[in-house]
Amino acid sequence: MQFVARFILLTLIGIVAIPVFAATISTGTGDKTTLELTTNSPEKLVFINTIGDIRTEKMKHGQDDYTRLVIPTYTRNTTIGIPELPVKRQLIEIPYNAQVQITVLSFEVNEFNLAETGMVHPLYPVQSSQSKCGNKHAFEINTKAYQKNEFNSDKLVSVDILGSMRGVNIGRLNIAPVQYNPVTNTIKVYENLRFEVTFTNADLSKTKSEKERLTSPYFTAPYSSLINYAPTASRENMTNYPVKYVIVSDRMFADQLQPFVQWKTRKGFTVVEAYTDVIGTSLNEIKSYLQGLYDAGTPDDPAPSFVLFVGDISEIPAWDNGNGVTDRNYVEYTGDLFPEIFYGRFS
Repeated sequence: MQFVARFILLTLIGIVAIPVFAATISTGTGDKTTLELTTNSPEKLVFINTIGDIRTEKMKHGQDDYTRLVIPTYTRNTTIGIPELPVKRQLIEIPYNAQVQITVLSFEVNEFNLAETGMVHPLYPVQSSQSKCGNKHAFEINTKAYQKNEFNSDKLVSVDILGSMRGVNIGRLNIAPVQYNPVTNTIKVYENLRFEVTFTNADLSKTKSEKERLTSPYFTAPYSSLINYAPTASRENMTNYPVKYVIVSDRMFADQLQPFVQWKTRKGFTVVEAYTDVIGTSLNEIKSYLQGLYDAGTPDDPAPSFVLFVGDISEIPAWDNGNGVTDRNYVEYTGDLFPEIFYGRFS
């Protein structure tokens, strides 16, 4: 599984804007672009964000020319129509019940006039993301934002609380080390930005116990995206934990499923066959059954790591999220977009 809501490629709609020229702004530090975690404890994190070279690209939209700033591993700000600026986003683990505080400890500031780099045009405005099957969005620019003779005042560092996945609370660091004055066409670059993320009133006991209760070796990969994630056991020990695999099916497929069940059992899974004539056929009945297994999980009798639905939606109904049908709601129990169990369907 891949984390939901990781960074969507920006598709520029209307008359497509294409980078046609590139130059480089050297920050003068001689360093590579990095985000280093220098202190990692349950109570606080300390980071140093360093920027190497900034690449500039000349963008065209119709007859208008713009500039784009590109920093490796960075995405962009998201307010439509304002000047587009690089933003570093990093997922972190947040302890249970913690209030998150950000303190900027130190930095160095360098200013660069973009015209002196040969980029005389304003920064490209942020555009809407375009879905693969959606309608095209018109080009948008906030002219008032481009008339302000001042640097934008976005926070250098902020945190968004995203939700919880299988007992681990997930947040996202947003680091915005570049500011822009559109009238003077000048950028400020905050270099060697050192900051602290403090977790106050955290319930560390619950944080630990939920990890232990819901441990699954198959969630190691998604958790590895959390820069400060601390597992409760070594990888070697985790491979000895039982892994529960639930099959939700109409009874008509029971005989056909037996070779698959036997194969999964030989592979070491604890397979649970759940037939709808027993657990129920409705969306809520099936979800209630699965959530019951999840809530009752212990390290010795674990919550399911996998759920396989067998049958078309006429046999096993799916949820309608407004953009099509999905099975995710069956395995999401904390009111966000992150599933607590890997899921799939044979149909």
